[in-house]
Amino acid sequence: MGTRTIDYNDGGTRKIGCDKRSPIDTKEDAVKVSTRLIPCLLGVGLVALPTNAASADETYHINLSPAAHPGDKFQYIAAQTMTSNSYDTKGALTAQGSFSEVDFGSVAEVESCDAKGRPIRVKFKVQYLQMPNLGFANLINPGSEITARNALVQNEPPKFTDVFTYKDDPVQPLSAAALRRVVTIGSEKESSEQEAFGTDQALPIGGTWPLDGTPGAKLFEKMQLKVDPKDVIGNAQLAGKFFTRDNECLEVRIEVACDKYQPPVPADQKVEKGKVTGEVIYYIAKDTGRVVESSYRAHEEFDVSGKRNGVPFTFHTTKDTSRLIKISDAPK
Repeated sequence: MGTRTIDYNDGGTRKIGCDKRSPIDTKEDAVKVSTRLIPCLLGVGLVALPTNAASADETYHINLSPAAHPGDKFQYIAAQTMTSNSYDTKGALTAQGSFSEVDFGSVAEVESCDAKGRPIRVKFKVQYLQMPNLGFANLINPGSEITARNALVQNEPPKFTDVFTYKDDPVQPLSAAALRRVVTIGSEKESSEQEAFGTDQALPIGGTWPLDGTPGAKLFEKMQLKVDPKDVIGNAQLAGKFFTRDNECLEVRIEVACDKYQPPVPADQKVEKGKVTGEVIYYIAKDTGRVVESSYRAHEEFDVSGKRNGVPFTFHTTKDTSRLIKISDAPK
C-alpha cells in the first residue's frame, strides 16, 4: 500500500497503515479515550494483558458483526464525549468552544433480529443515562424499560432513524438525542460492520487488510461522517490476543483518513480545506465470537470562510468525538 501520511493539528503527521502502532498502544490507552471523565467504567474488566505469541501458522476468522438471537441478554455500558473548538484566523470574531458527554448503563435484551442476525429491536432496562456536563444526574429514571428500533421518521425529508420509546410513547427529545449518541440500531437496509469494512480472510496475528475507498468511507459513515470514497485511505489489522478479566480476546485495530473532508456548512459559507481521521478498536472474545468491547475516536479539522454582519471571517475548527461500548454477561 505504500507509505502515506496525513497532517494532524499538532503539526505532526500520522502514517496510515498498520506496520506502525497507533498512539493507542495499550489497552489502558484505549480505555482512556472515553473514560477520562467516566469513572463509572473503571474497574469493570477493562485491564488487558498480552497473551503468549501465536504460532506463525495460526490464523483466525474475524467477524465484526456476529449474529444475535431474540432473548440474548447482556450488560451494556457506553459513553461518548464530543469536544469542539473554533477561532477566527482573522481575529474579528470571538473563539467558540463546547464539550459534552453522555454516560449510559443498562441491561439489554434483544427482542427481534433481521435475517442476518442483526438486532433490530432491543429493550434496555436503564441503570443510568447521564449528561454530567449539563448537570443531569439521570435523564431517565433508573429501572425504566426503553425500547430501541429503527424507523422511518417523517421529517423534511423523511429518513430512517433510531427511535426510543417508553411504554409505546417517544422518550423526551433530550433523552432521545443522548441515547442516539450511545446506542446504534441502524436500518435493515444498511450494511453491517462486517459487510462494510470487515474481511472474510483467515488472518494470522499481525495480518492486515486495506480499507481504501468505499470500505473506509462506510466506516466514517458509522461515525456519522460523510466523505468521498475516492479520498479515503485506511488499513485494518488483527493486532494481537489479549486476556481481559473475563475473556481471551482478539484485538482488531483500524485507521482511516480523508484529507479532502467537506463537512456540512450553511449555504453562505465555504469550506476552504478539511481533513478527518478515525481510529477504531474491537475486542472479540475467542470462545463466543462476541464483540465484548469497541471504541472509536474521530478527529475533524477544517477551515470555513464567510461573512457575519458584513464582517469577513475564516473559522478554524477542530472536533473530537470518542465512544466506548462494553458488553458483558447480564447480572444474575
